[in-house]
Amino acid sequence: MRHLDGLTFGDGEQDGVLRGNRFYHQPMNFTLEFPAGWRVENQPAALLAQLPNDKGIMKVEVRDRNKREQPREFMQSLGIKEMRSGQSLTVAGLPGYTALVPGNTPQGEQWIRVAVLYYGDQVFIFSGFHEGEHPAVLSTVRSFRPLTEAEKALAEAQRIKLIRADANTRYDRLAARSPIQFHAEEQLRLLNGQYPSGQPAAGRLLKVVE
Repeated sequence: MRHLDGLTFGDGEQDGVLRGNRFYHQPMNFTLEFPAGWRVENQPAALLAQLPNDKGIMKVEVRDRNKREQPREFMQSLGIKEMRSGQSLTVAGLPGYTALVPGNTPQGEQWIRVAVLYYGDQVFIFSGFHEGEHPAVLSTVRSFRPLTEAEKALAEAQRIKLIRADANTRYDRLAARSPIQFHAEEQLRLLNGQYPSGQPAAGRLLKVVE
């Protein structure tokens, strides 16, 4: 048990860390926030976010960029042949471009929102659809910014910590203050070998996540 104290739980700093619906990436020095209600998955090649019942899907990718290209030209280099309602963007002082483009979705052929944002030698590509006028995609783009000094600590990986249970320790109470985003109580029970029911005995050493 003592060897587990401090072990990384979930994504490490090199992959970026999700806390709620805000994503922090320390090595790349950025943060962004997905709208409430979207389930976010940190995959090796992209961040994916989805609403229930396929009512909204969003993807965020990163590529190296050619400094000679303007953001609009970069979007065209992605193979996009048709754009509607295109406009330049400035987010946290960073240049970008956004437009509606035709694409396939779980709802069939639709206009989807695509945006690119230049940050250093890289370009962030946001794409997705959301019922209505795609406000969720643009709100995520506009949440992008470098990390503040205070946020650098939030970009550190979540880790396992050992605590000693007392007479008032309950899994639902531990889950209520846990940073685990989904099914916190169930995951804490699994970590401690008490799934699906039961409560920790006073004096027992427990694994929690911080």
